[in-house]
Amino acid sequence: MSKGKKKEIRRITPEEILRELKKRGGPLSTAELADALDIPRAGAKVLRRVLGEMMDDRKLIQYQKGRYAPAAEPEKITGQIRIKPSGFGFLDVPGDTEKRGRMIPFRNLGSARDKDTVEAVFPGPGRPGRILKVIERGRKRVVGEVFRPEPEGKFLLRPWDPAMPEVIIEDPGPDTILRNGEVVIAKFLESGKGQGLPRVRVEEKLGRKEDPRVGIEAIIAERELPVEFPEEVIRDAAGKPDRVSEKDLAGRTDLRGDLTMTIDPVDAKDFDDAVSIHPGENGGKIVKVSIADVSHYVRERSPLDLEAYARGTSVYLPDRVIPMLPERLSNQICSLRPEEDSLTLTAEMHFDRTGLVQRSEFYPSVIHSKARLNYGQVQEVLDGKLKIRDEVDAAIREMGELCNLLISRRRERGSVDLNLPEAKVILDSKGEPEKIIRYPRWRSHRLIEEFMVAANEAVAKHLARKGIPLIQRVHEPPDPADIEELRAFLAEIDLTLGGGETPLPKNYQDLLDSIAGTPQETSVSRSCLLSMRQANYSAEKGGHFALNLNYYCHFTSPIRRYPDLEVHRILKLAQSGQRQTKRREELEVVALHSSERERAAVDAERASVSYYGARWISKHIGEEMDGTVNGSIESGLFVQLKESLVEGFLPFHKAGPSARDMKLGDPIRVRVAGAEPERGRVDFEIAGESRVFGAKIAEKFSPRTGERPSERPSQKPGQRPGQRPSQKPHQKSGHEPHRGKRRR
Repeated sequence: MSKGKKKEIRRITPEEILRELKKRGGPLSTAELADALDIPRAGAKVLRRVLGEMMDDRKLIQYQKGRYAPAAEPEKITGQIRIKPSGFGFLDVPGDTEKRGRMIPFRNLGSARDKDTVEAVFPGPGRPGRILKVIERGRKRVVGEVFRPEPEGKFLLRPWDPAMPEVIIEDPGPDTILRNGEVVIAKFLESGKGQGLPRVRVEEKLGRKEDPRVGIEAIIAERELPVEFPEEVIRDAAGKPDRVSEKDLAGRTDLRGDLTMTIDPVDAKDFDDAVSIHPGENGGKIVKVSIADVSHYVRERSPLDLEAYARGTSVYLPDRVIPMLPERLSNQICSLRPEEDSLTLTAEMHFDRTGLVQRSEFYPSVIHSKARLNYGQVQEVLDGKLKIRDEVDAAIREMGELCNLLISRRRERGSVDLNLPEAKVILDSKGEPEKIIRYPRWRSHRLIEEFMVAANEAVAKHLARKGIPLIQRVHEPPDPADIEELRAFLAEIDLTLGGGETPLPKNYQDLLDSIAGTPQETSVSRSCLLSMRQANYSAEKGGHFALNLNYYCHFTSPIRRYPDLEVHRILKLAQSGQRQTKRREELEVVALHSSERERAAVDAERASVSYYGARWISKHIGEEMDGTVNGSIESGLFVQLKESLVEGFLPFHKAGPSARDMKLGDPIRVRVAGAEPERGRVDFEIAGESRVFGAKIAEKFSPRTGERPSERPSQKPGQRPGQRPSQKPHQKSGHEPHRGKRRR
């Protein structure tokens, strides 16, 4: 090049920029890129223009100080969108824990609605996504309250689900007269893959929200829970016998001479498990857990079976039960009623004197229940306050002694035992919540729980060791991100979780033991629960983290859970030596469907308790009540009332500036400010005219003599215990309290 001649500014392509960035292995500034590509100073403007175009095309990302790096390849993901009341969406891929909770902002949701199956694109790790298309609508119907903003305008529907926006009522349905305040079920009019503003047609009027039954009907309708059984299912059930016949006893072990008893909640209608205890070798014990042989009456692919599969589980609401099977089976021939012969499948477990299972046997049987007991009666016998019959009392005491050994063994192996209170709703004759109380947690509950866990493990271990595919109850170890979040929260209240990056169940239990009996116990227990994954059914993998067991399935409740019914069929074929008819892939389909139905049932059960809790509290507006700080977000505190366990929100602007200094588990007195039963929402304000925290509050809630007040700092403002900000607490993992029994 001759002296004085300018260096030619050549054309710069995005491809060579990307090649140079990848070759250097790190972000480069504009000047560094120009030098690496031999671009003269005069070409800097052209380079910046190309870099800007690449940014617009999302081929580059720009770090601080103007350094550029190649953008990650966009990732397309198909999953289910969950939309929060705040408007943000989170994408979940069923069965893929690595692709859960990917955020999609409101502006990128398009026409997607809560629970839709969508295809979304994410430009890179940690970056928010955008919905490309709606593949399938998750909700075909919506439940809400009719209102008319303008006298001559269209009626609108305000969904009771806060995750859903208001929709236009395009068609009032067969009853053309709509009135403000009516609660209705409406069907979306657009097609399953359609776009555009939501418009609905009214299908059914439920009534007015003043009627307590309307709220529960809305919860049922919104989750599309099947209530009535089809005619062909009713006919199939009607053909089942009322009592056990002699021909039914063929090939069964006769246990009618054993002292077999059922132990259930006082208001239970179906009894699917019975127990008996006998002397074993060298001071050990033999426990026979006999479970209703539902598979004898529900044949595969029969109308009863297909309906049970579709429902997946029974749903237990405060005012009713939506059963998996018709009452003729669930409450009659399959129910282990007292003083009647019943067909069962028995798991016979031989325990040594330390509570270790030495061997197990499984066989079809017939029992004759000698006693129908409830938890309260059994607890009083254990406490020496009640005598039923000498032989029954003695058996209960023996069971109690074995239960203590099983609890000790559980603690030795390092099982997680969360102590979370449960609320029980008491309704009056009109269906209104009369009161809400803590569900008692007695040793009698533990007695049955330990025997059922032992039977479930024994069956799973037996089938797995034979190499027979089955539906397992799986609880995977916690996600590292959730562990990190839990540790950050615990550090703020001067607590630690041992175990490094992969804590064991024992590390969790050590933490829970350290706060047992303290004001923080409930909230820390809930935070631990939130850090764990949700238990589910699977035919592909096994193991239960919380129980710290390698083998586990659900075998003990075939009247109300479809996976248990399938496990019964598999076990009976295995014991008879017949060939298994279902492959693992077929069972996985059943497992996935059962997990989905279980989540819907649990969601409905929680929603009903929240509904009744808010309905009960709405009659106490202005009253002051004692509570406990249960969590916080940026705008306020979550407070759980001590007596009723109703949880509500206390905004900081209604609590005074010192509220931010309150610690998890701190006592607090609040005034009920408002409630929206249809949304399960309760609002509090601080009690007292001054509305400040300080010496008077501390004095009122001072500890008893000999106790020291907690000096632990509160969690960071804006962070809930053990969860992401703005996420309302919910229950997950393998701990599923149900009808007084903890179902794991």
